[in-house]
Amino acid sequence: MKLLIVDDEKIIRETISHHIPWHSLGIDVIGTASNGLEAYDIIMDEYPDIVMTDIKMPGLSGLQLIQKIKKVHPDVEFIIISGYGEFEFAREAMQYGVHHYLLKPCNEEQIIESVRETMDELSQKRSSGNLTPTDISRKHMEAAMILNIINELTARESDLRTEEFFYPYEKFMDFDHIPYELCYLHFLDESSLQDAIKQIDLFCRTQSPRISFHMLYVHQTMLIFFPSYCLQYNELDAYMRGLFLPHQQITIQYQRIHYENLKVLFDNMIPKVKRYETACFNSNGTLITICNYRTIMREIESLSERIYSNDIKNAGEALDALFVQLYQISNPVFLKQLISYIIMRAASKCLHYSSLEATEFLLALNSLSDTAQIMERCVPALRSIYLKYHTTKSTSGSLSSTIDEYVRQNLSDSNLSLKWIAENILYMNVDYVSKKFFKETGQKFSNYLTDLRIQKAKELLSGTENDKIQNIAELVGCGNNPQYFSQLFKKNTGMTPSAYIKYISGGN
Repeated sequence: MKLLIVDDEKIIRETISHHIPWHSLGIDVIGTASNGLEAYDIIMDEYPDIVMTDIKMPGLSGLQLIQKIKKVHPDVEFIIISGYGEFEFAREAMQYGVHHYLLKPCNEEQIIESVRETMDELSQKRSSGNLTPTDISRKHMEAAMILNIINELTARESDLRTEEFFYPYEKFMDFDHIPYELCYLHFLDESSLQDAIKQIDLFCRTQSPRISFHMLYVHQTMLIFFPSYCLQYNELDAYMRGLFLPHQQITIQYQRIHYENLKVLFDNMIPKVKRYETACFNSNGTLITICNYRTIMREIESLSERIYSNDIKNAGEALDALFVQLYQISNPVFLKQLISYIIMRAASKCLHYSSLEATEFLLALNSLSDTAQIMERCVPALRSIYLKYHTTKSTSGSLSSTIDEYVRQNLSDSNLSLKWIAENILYMNVDYVSKKFFKETGQKFSNYLTDLRIQKAKELLSGTENDKIQNIAELVGCGNNPQYFSQLFKKNTGMTPSAYIKYISGGN
């Protein structure tokens, strides 16, 4: 998990940052901040899981920081480190869901204990709770992508892969920073497979409904992998070892292995899967057979890439050749796998075809079992995506232009953030969007948003009076908080809004 340390005393923030073995605790310290305004920008750009903050600081206090962040990112957890006389402030912060308060001076053991407790609370919160429609769509999308990745990797002649392999998927999933668990159920008879899936699925939906569990069955072995969501898995391990499988002839052997990320997990798992011609992937209760048709997969990969060639003639020929290939597939299960790969690749390439649209299409496709019906649904969809890509490519602009358009239309929204835009408008992984935005604009999103708000504020201030400053704070996205607006404006212009009005009107 990512941690930000905020304190106006340099010695305190530097000591906490450098003298605790954070990596051994599973913590990445993303930085330190000397005041609330600086911390706010870092949070909006880096999305820490935990923020450890002082209460009394110049500019934006710790309490004001908590209030603002909880509106935008309610899942961020705060730990307060403060002096004895500031306990009343800390009590007020606890109204915003802050559970951890450390009294200065505090020692290393107290800080570590508080962070560990906060990590446990975060893990519990993220794995449990009711699923929203967005959560459900995201889980379907993840399942489709995982299936595509397994298909592609098993179709490759070599066990080696390049970093570019995951690039089309990194828009939607994090392959580098989230640790994963992989559970093995060895010697699982095929006759016990459905019983095992039902029991494991029930446990997962009951205990951790927000976590995506992926199940793969190959040669009497069930593999269950999922993002790590807690520090201890005693309950899960006990459940897996105690599965009741009445048709099982021999005792199953259970094993769980921790991997630092999804890429490393695939590096270790795929060579085992590739030894066999078929495997089964559990997709929302339906077993999908993965066929190791390497030659066809390589051809489909090549044609799918050519569709997005800048050479429109080459792209059109590739689309026609792709349809010829698909019409030759007689196995409806394999045909749907190929189309799933093509559709998810389209979502990664075409800015005007979102992963949500792709997920909805694949859900509809899953209900079809006849190849003619599948192709009848597939052909017009692929033609439509192809036309969207090539007709809007020259005018659609970049990812940053899409974000810029949305931000300008919603500048007055005080809860505006890149994380929200990425997850609810673009349906993409926020880390990917953040890096792409910086690459295209040369700015971090927080700086870009602040510049836009200050620019808009200057336009409005040039034609207003002092008593309208509160209204301007709301219009530029600072909410009903003229004090914060004044602090932000002064930090970026060197003068207060009132002083700017006098300056722009020619006064002293």
